[in-house]
Amino acid sequence: EVQGLQQGVFGCGVPQGGMVLSFGFGLCGPFPGLCGLPDGHRQQTSAGGVFHTTNYGGGHYDDDELALSSQAGPEVILISERGSGVEAQEASPGKAPPTQGIDDASLKASMNELASRVGRWDAGRFTFVERLQASPQNFGCIDKMEDSRDGRRVVVKRMPNAWIRASPAEFERTYEKASERPWLDLGILMELNRRRYPWACELLDVLRDREHTYVMTTLAMQGDLFSWCTSKPAPGAQREGIIAPVAAQVLSAVRWLHNLGVAHRDLSLENVVLAEDNGSTPQVKLIDFAMATTSRMCRRQLRGKPSYQAPEMHTEADYDAFLTDAFAVGVVVYALAVQGYPWDSTDRRSRCQGRRCAEEFGLRKLLALKRQKNCGGKCIIEVMSRDLVSLLVGLLEFDPGQRFHLGEDCMQGKEQAWRSVWLSNWLQESELGREARKAEIEAVSTRCGDSDEQPSVDSEAEPKVPRGKARQSFPVPACVTKVSKLRRSRHCKA
Repeated sequence: EVQGLQQGVFGCGVPQGGMVLSFGFGLCGPFPGLCGLPDGHRQQTSAGGVFHTTNYGGGHYDDDELALSSQAGPEVILISERGSGVEAQEASPGKAPPTQGIDDASLKASMNELASRVGRWDAGRFTFVERLQASPQNFGCIDKMEDSRDGRRVVVKRMPNAWIRASPAEFERTYEKASERPWLDLGILMELNRRRYPWACELLDVLRDREHTYVMTTLAMQGDLFSWCTSKPAPGAQREGIIAPVAAQVLSAVRWLHNLGVAHRDLSLENVVLAEDNGSTPQVKLIDFAMATTSRMCRRQLRGKPSYQAPEMHTEADYDAFLTDAFAVGVVVYALAVQGYPWDSTDRRSRCQGRRCAEEFGLRKLLALKRQKNCGGKCIIEVMSRDLVSLLVGLLEFDPGQRFHLGEDCMQGKEQAWRSVWLSNWLQESELGREARKAEIEAVSTRCGDSDEQPSVDSEAEPKVPRGKARQSFPVPACVTKVSKLRRSRHCKA
């Protein structure tokens, strides 16, 4: 039974002659991580958990808002109270990131270097403060501890040596089919720190004793986005004004990560944490790169949490990992805006009516039907601004060929240029978004021609689809206002 659970939940079996790890079983309560479920599965829990059941009928369906149980513990936070030891560069999406990307060779070298530099765990050096979260994917736990050397509070992730193994090569041999790869997480984090990537926390040390390996990282004081968004006002203009600067940071962080050649593939509210900043807006950091890849095109690799997975990840065809990340960011922005998820799963084999409605009739139709209690009984489209709806329609497009991208350097074609998310008016709510929009307009004008008219990806309406008929093609989700020269060109007329 334990072996079957490990294969089903963790995606890897127990090696022959290996160590069988036992853990407690129980009903899905307010903290599913404590009963052997991965963190992402807490959104699938029933009453008493994070999400409640969804009721359908009467031309719309009601979905209870996203809310943490009062019994749930604090979220994992991995950023230093004193700030990162790495000098932060200017966090501007208009500023070009370092040209040197992260390739397989440098990543492998970093992982091997970390394995060779593992130090000895000194239990007397650290004082336990509190348990932050169980880590069932790594058969361990995550604690907040205080380092007696300098008094700094840090996050310590504890994993059994039987799981992480002595080196990346040994882990690959033992857990060949595992979706979670702890050495990959550490290697990417080390490479990002070396490149002064401003959107990642700092890897402080890797230590080990006879039974466990301890990964020490810096601590964040404001928790993750899942906890942060539950304390904000009800969906509406005030809430959008608060979340827009944070959303712009998330988009910029993922864009920069892609320009370095890495796709995250597990973006979610839980994997974006917030550090304190001198300004009014907290500093965004990305965590948990254990499912990341340096290969842009992937196949038969289902990664991430069900609500965040792009539809093409469930097919047999190759998919663009950069565009699946863009889809996941769209779900993050949606959840920040309305404190809920648009669907439970994007898998066609599921019975999720939200997914079916969005795929057949478009996201606007879904937003016009979907209601939540925290929206005052109104449909979601009634409490969302027009610009935010247009942004979400582009990011959550089911056809990857028509989906908005994040303005990566590799998206240089004329047709791709007009699908940049930074052309959205909604992102102008933040200074970061305004700078990025200005830089993107200049780049588009350079590639596609000059004009006095500013390009935009926002639109009020979406092509109408007859009720009851699935879309045979995937039209552009938001009309694009093109410059005059392109309008007169034969290419645009076609």
